[in-house]
Amino acid sequence: MTMRVVTCLLLSCDQCGQVLGDDGVDLHFLAVPGMEKAARDLDWTTDGAGRWHCPECPELVDEVTRQPVPEIDGQEALAPTLGLDPLELALRRAGYGPWVV
Repeated sequence: MTMRVVTCLLLSCDQCGQVLGDDGVDLHFLAVPGMEKAARDLDWTTDGAGRWHCPECPELVDEVTRQPVPEIDGQEALAPTLGLDPLELALRRAGYGPWVV
């Protein structure tokens, strides 16, 4: 028997936690572009900064201004690099991380 580690991506709604899928079957993806296309095909919305909402939750993009919708009225969106450690990011790009044995 041969074994290998396989990593896949699952997309879940940032508001309610519903996993992207069709008819109760979770969709697993090997790459982000395919996952994003499937999410858009199933009417999921994004703010372009990594947050996604399912069709049952409020849309994340303002249709008038095409700008990300704040979580709370008057709240500014956080910078996408806020909280990122440059050293940890460099290590992850090099293949080092908590999942590497």
